[in-house]
Amino acid sequence: MGVSEAHALAAKAVTWLERGLSESDLRQALLSERPRDGVRSAVGFLRYRLIQKLPEPEPRTPQPYGPPPVRELLECQGPGEKHLFRPLADETECAPCCRCACQLLKSAARVPEAPCVSSRS
Repeated sequence: MGVSEAHALAAKAVTWLERGLSESDLRQALLSERPRDGVRSAVGFLRYRLIQKLPEPEPRTPQPYGPPPVRELLECQGPGEKHLFRPLADETECAPCCRCACQLLKSAARVPEAPCVSSRS
């Protein structure tokens, strides 16, 4: 097999991987059900298998154009005065209240330092 033939077969093999098929799927397609009488041309046989056994691509659902839909305003469950915020996912507190809660947790977790004891007398 020459270099140009190997490059052409590699390009066809890449098509399999680009469609989301695994190396195992590719190997199975190339090696399964080999002809009983053998093959005349290894390159021709591989080219045929890479083209003929390539599964059809799965249809993709079209992506909607434009910005994502705007989420509804929610009442923040954080401390302080009640206020509204627009969540990004399923959060229940706005970002400033969440940061405030994190700061409180950090300060509560700090252990007071022990007095320094000198080893010298």
